[in-house]
Order: sequence, then C-alpha cells, then structure tokens
Amino acid sequence: MINSSTVLRGAAPRTPDRASDRGNGTAATRPVAAGRAWPDVDHVRTLLARSYSRNPDDLRVWRHERRNVLHTLVGLVELGRCGEGVGLSGVHDPFVKALLIVKTAEAEERGVALKLSGDTALLNPAVAPATLVSVLGNLIDNALDAVLAPSRPSPLIEVALYEEDDADAAVLRVTDNGPGVASGQRERVFTDGWSTKQRPGREPRGLGLALVRQVAEECGGTARVTAREGGGAVFTVRLPGALRARGRGRS
Repeated sequence: MINSSTVLRGAAPRTPDRASDRGNGTAATRPVAAGRAWPDVDHVRTLLARSYSRNPDDLRVWRHERRNVLHTLVGLVELGRCGEGVGLSGVHDPFVKALLIVKTAEAEERGVALKLSGDTALLNPAVAPATLVSVLGNLIDNALDAVLAPSRPSPLIEVALYEEDDADAAVLRVTDNGPGVASGQRERVFTDGWSTKQRPGREPRGLGLALVRQVAEECGGTARVTAREGGGAVFTVRLPGALRARGRGRS
C-alpha cells in the first residue's frame, strides 16, 4: 500500500531518450569536492561494458538495456555537480541514487509522481551496481507504462529498497496504481514478449520484466508480482548477495 513516502526532488536534469544496464564491481567512490563522493572510473567503465556483454549477439536486448546505463550516467553527472540528492538519504550506492534522480525527472515530465518509500534503507554498497540498475530501471519503466494507461487518474509509483539476510541481500519493491496484473497472468508477465501493448508489425515488447526475472534467477533470487491494495501491482525482486555487508572483505 502506498503511504508515507518522500517525493524525490532536487536538481534532476531532463532525461535522455532511452538507456539501460547491468554489470559487476563494487560501488567504490572517490571524493570530488567537500562532502561529495564520485564512483571510481573503473566502475563506470564496467557499467557501460555490461550493457553490451550480457547478450552481445542480441541487439534488441542491448538497445533495451542501454537506456538505464545512459540514465545512470546522467544522474552521476548530476550527483557530481550538486552532491546528495534530496530525499535519497536512505540510498548509499551512487549508481542506484543516480538512476533514481533521472527516473524521477522522467516520471515528473510524464505527469507521474514517483516516490521513495519512507522505510527505504539500502545502506551497503552493491557488489554489482549494474545488476541493481538493470532490475530497478526495468521495474520503474514497467510501472510507468502501467500508470500511463488511459483513464488512470493521479498516476503514482512508489519505490522501496531495503536489505535482508545480514544486510547482503537487496530487496527492490516497485508499487504502482495502474490496472494491475490478473492472477492468471502473474507468471506469464515475466515471459519475453508478453505485453498488453503489442502492435502488429512492431518489434516485440515485454522484454524488461523478462530481463528482471533472468537477473534475479542468476543471483539465486526471485521476482514476483502481487496485487496492490486499492488496485495496481506490487513487483518485488530479491537479490541474495547483491550487497557488500559492512565489515566483510572482498570476495
């Protein structure tokens, strides 16, 4: 249920057309100015490389996945220029924070309120930041499509991020007040090509949620959808080992 949430505001830039990603490496940072941090350049290179290397022979996947990469890079530039994003104190990973900044700007441009749940607490760095970027970006994109369906008043998306299992498992939950997913379709929705927006003669849609399920299973985790109280959908993805718990060395 969507309740006490913080609207993500601040100096968010206009969003690029489309982008995406996934990858490896810890979210190490280096200082760029007093009170600010910036991801190491090696991790930015990894973010870019992973958008291509996961499916190098599938241009459809690559075009889809590069969207969140570009969004994240734009957000990183904004973080470097303005420092911490307003309302993002519960998120410490700079890549995830950067993605949220730009996704919030995109949602606002499209007339959608995107909020961060007040209980969000993703405080440990990601082992593979691009994995979180890919999953979260695709979940938000799916929610945007859902709430922008015709005749949906006051479109709203809530994002909640938190830790489980001694703080090394990441849980990503995206809730929307769109039309929801019928109980009989809740497994099919994660199938490549499944979409309510398919058009004859157009490139197949429905890739984003299939990638979310694929990434979750590769991590030994889960991706599921349930009904939101009052109408809409709740997508929850659990990624074991996605975070580097405090006090643990490199694996």
